[in-house]
Amino acid sequence: EVTEGMLYSNGEFKENPAAPGARVDELENRVSATEDAVLALMQADAGDIGTLVSAAVPTPLRPYGTAAMSAIAPFTTTDLNGETVTEEIFGRAKLTMVNIWGTYCTPCLSEMPSLGKLAQEADPAEFQLVGVLADVMEAAGPEDETWAKAISLVEETGAAYTHLTQSESLYYAALQGVSAVPTTYFVNAKGELVGEPVVGSRSEEAWRETIAERLAMVTE
Repeated sequence: EVTEGMLYSNGEFKENPAAPGARVDELENRVSATEDAVLALMQADAGDIGTLVSAAVPTPLRPYGTAAMSAIAPFTTTDLNGETVTEEIFGRAKLTMVNIWGTYCTPCLSEMPSLGKLAQEADPAEFQLVGVLADVMEAAGPEDETWAKAISLVEETGAAYTHLTQSESLYYAALQGVSAVPTTYFVNAKGELVGEPVVGSRSEEAWRETIAERLAMVTE
């Protein structure tokens, strides 16, 4: 059953304890619309079917609210090392890749070794990577089991870049529009979005191409 505040990952919905809202109504409306469209197809004459087919196929889910999001708002949170981090972190590089992942997410973990390699090879003034945990709450503190698990996974995958825990302000700044992980944003030094969000994992080569494209989009 889909309930409030869930994230979709690895073929199923999972709880996101920080999400105050939900997409249940949107999902139910899509299901209802699809059922109505299929019924119309079943009742249609052969000549009308071509017109009705597109109505029976719902548009893909995308990060909710990203159409209106043009920048990551100011926030304060804590990284996995216990250090305070704000939106000023984006000012360290021309382009920042913000990769939102979860400790339960197999596709997230499968791409992290490649992300670690890309972060290590990059000129830090040009490009940096920042991870954001979808399921590690700042309020839980370093003694939390999931926090410790995240640290272990980062070490295992070689994803040796900054990883942020989820605070209330970070949720509203960047995560309330995320319905699936991994989801990746690219932002400039001001925290402004560069191109569309990327939903899903990618190969190292695909990320290299995307990073090069987004760097070319950044204006000085």
